[in-house]
Amino acid sequence: MSETITSPAPSVPTPRDLIMSLRLRELVRLGMVSPLDRDAVLKVAAAAQVVEIVDGGFDLMRYRRMRTVATHPESIEILTLEQELGKGAGNTYVDIRQVATDVTHDQVKDVIENHDLGWGYLPLLHATASHAKTLELLKDGVDGHQYVRVHEYAGSHENTLEVIAVAGPELYAPLSGAYIYLCANGVSHPEAMEVIVAARDKNINPALYLSYRGLHAANRPGDVTLGHREALQEAVKHPL
Repeated sequence: MSETITSPAPSVPTPRDLIMSLRLRELVRLGMVSPLDRDAVLKVAAAAQVVEIVDGGFDLMRYRRMRTVATHPESIEILTLEQELGKGAGNTYVDIRQVATDVTHDQVKDVIENHDLGWGYLPLLHATASHAKTLELLKDGVDGHQYVRVHEYAGSHENTLEVIAVAGPELYAPLSGAYIYLCANGVSHPEAMEVIVAARDKNINPALYLSYRGLHAANRPGDVTLGHREALQEAVKHPL
């Protein structure tokens, strides 16, 4: 005996739903809301919520962008914050929630209101994709742009921290520049680490090391090419 499958009963609009739908139509008729904006936002919000957005003086398309990463109440809260801090607050909110794998609404609000976004948080977040890792690095004094520059060549979070531990956390630390220069010329991460440690402790010239390796731009065909260990030993004999 086959089961009878019954479809769920359609939801019946409440009087409030009907009032809000009529009011929304009136707002469109008066030119306060464009039909295109209304239809776009109705895909993510109820008519009553659209009316609430318009009554609050919020832009419908900015609301729709918020809804890609936030709930309705969260979106209204950030749009309200935008009125105080400017549109950058909302853009930053969406950016953070799209990138971070472990961030909550309240944490993003805290970042927007209390952290240095230009030089610290955002560059680190884009490199780590983690709110917790980003705050940890900021606490340790790591410059966001320095991290991003090194990470491009180091290839991993752990390698980047290893370089910064030797070179220092400043944006244009000379040893981090030397590391980038070495890697850009074909030296591996472990080899480049040994070279910058030697540059720090024994004052060797990384460019001279590259020359012994046959990797420097000034090298010519037929020049002697040494392996990593031999090139490092030769460079140590001729400190700066």
